[in-house]
Amino acid sequence: MMSSEQVKSIVKDVHQSGVMGDNPMLILQPILNLIAFVAWIVLLVQMLSLGKNPRDITVFMLTLGCECICLLEVMQICAGLIKGNVAFALVLHYTRMLLLLGVL
Repeated sequence: MMSSEQVKSIVKDVHQSGVMGDNPMLILQPILNLIAFVAWIVLLVQMLSLGKNPRDITVFMLTLGCECICLLEVMQICAGLIKGNVAFALVLHYTRMLLLLGVL
């Protein structure tokens, strides 16, 4: 396993090489997007082919996990790390979380 110093050194080398530009999240962003995409597909398959009840705890937890990934991206948009429409993202994900946590 790599030590934190080795990880910092690698990140510093990559950053200095210009691969990342000024955004250190560019390394993690594709991985985060892939995880979210796969999770949403799994959720869709569960709902369509397996006939899961939307109130099932596994469906709820998977949906909540996917939405938390989306909230991380909203925070990145607000911080200016990635491009996006701040107002749209805030309204959309606030509404989703309200429905998930308040209604269901």
